[in-house]
Amino acid sequence: MYKRQDLFFNTDIKKLNWFNIGGKSKILFKPKNLIELKEFLKLYNNRGKMFILGMGSNVLFKDNTYEGVIIKLSHNFSTLSKLKPDTIIAGSACSQKKLSEFALENGISGFEFMYCIPGSVGGGLQMNSGCFGTEFKDKLISLQCIDTKGNIKVIPSNKIKFQYRKIELNENLIFLSEAHTSSLILEGKNCTGDVYHHKNKTRQVNASREVVLCAGTINSPQLLELSGIGCPELLKKVGITVQHELKGVGENLRDHYAPRTRWLIGKQGVTYNDKARGLGLLWQGLRFIFQQKGLMANPIAPMRAFVKTREGLEAPDALLGWVPLLYEPNYKLSKTSGVTCYAHAMRPESTGSIHINSKNTTDPPVIKFNFLSKEIDIDVTLKAIRIARSIMTASVLESLQITEASPGPNRVSDAELLDWAKEVGETTYHPVGTCKMGADKMAVVDHKLRVHGIDGLRVADASIMPTQVSGNTNAPSIMIGEKAADLILAA
Repeated sequence: MYKRQDLFFNTDIKKLNWFNIGGKSKILFKPKNLIELKEFLKLYNNRGKMFILGMGSNVLFKDNTYEGVIIKLSHNFSTLSKLKPDTIIAGSACSQKKLSEFALENGISGFEFMYCIPGSVGGGLQMNSGCFGTEFKDKLISLQCIDTKGNIKVIPSNKIKFQYRKIELNENLIFLSEAHTSSLILEGKNCTGDVYHHKNKTRQVNASREVVLCAGTINSPQLLELSGIGCPELLKKVGITVQHELKGVGENLRDHYAPRTRWLIGKQGVTYNDKARGLGLLWQGLRFIFQQKGLMANPIAPMRAFVKTREGLEAPDALLGWVPLLYEPNYKLSKTSGVTCYAHAMRPESTGSIHINSKNTTDPPVIKFNFLSKEIDIDVTLKAIRIARSIMTASVLESLQITEASPGPNRVSDAELLDWAKEVGETTYHPVGTCKMGADKMAVVDHKLRVHGIDGLRVADASIMPTQVSGNTNAPSIMIGEKAADLILAA
């Protein structure tokens, strides 16, 4: 049962929102846990208006009294936990900034876009918030919620219709948390469903037609191996019974490796470091929230150049991207004005691998990128760095008072630049290839995305790409999904 001390009457709304405006709330309820919330909803039974409040960052209240109940979610509804290598359980009242920081601390990529978005996870999901080309719809796997009658439900993301800055979902739902993990169910050589774990409970989902694995380049091979599909020697080593031999699972890992040159800008007022500092950051946040304009509405790298590093090429083989800011190693905005320029080979030939290290589904896989293991990748990368240098030191840019901070003008030789590139280079978060398409002995799926030798199972994500695409993997991944839909409908 909920406790009476969690109920407040005629409470100032000002205390509940960032803008510190509004009148009073006729009834305010602050549940301490899910049980209290569930019991309250059963008793309240839709007797009047209801408003769910998280952090109160994106809410404007009127000065009059809200004639209904405001349910303020906090504390136990803002918890964060790591469910598996790249899966997070996030409470709806948790701030998006904290979720982004938690992901960074745990080595999980893809949540960087949330760092600069004010508000809670629940609010962000409700409006499908996003920036820099990523939205909530791209990260959500499933949603735990409770309806106004106290019934708890789990809704997979494919049952939610996402639109620009809104979602179509039953309004009588309160978002609680999101989480999902699974392993495949095999009956002989036939895939019939999957198992997922949520809140320490194990549930099973059976497929009526087929299973489509879309766990990404990292997790798709991991789930295949955990299900007994992969290299027999590796599976036996970690104690997993071999269900089907596919030696290519987890191999052929490719990614764009990008050393980032850093440049100090003496002229003030031209970089994000100047425009998003102090109150400027608040202003940029407000512009984005209310106008969808400003720095937060821009791509992270608003200028890119596709260049040829040597003569005789039919197409560019290197990409340069300029980010008009400097950030510290912890990804916080630097107090120094500057520009970051990343440079990488567009179609690297270096390959690595992703494999499980145990049969525990929560243990992260072992990832070996083997960046710059091919001479051609080294050559293209070094030439791309030098091209970036020539652009940044061009006479036309003298008025910006540019100084090279990293690698530094004293690093001139190939050996010096290569040592620096290996030391500071980063992924661009474009991993592909670990369940590659093809007909050779190392291929995992065929031309219709079907896993070789397994009925009722397809893979539809960037892991099926046999080679690296020239640029960002977002659009190609969408195309893979659309093609998968066509293939499934035609089956």
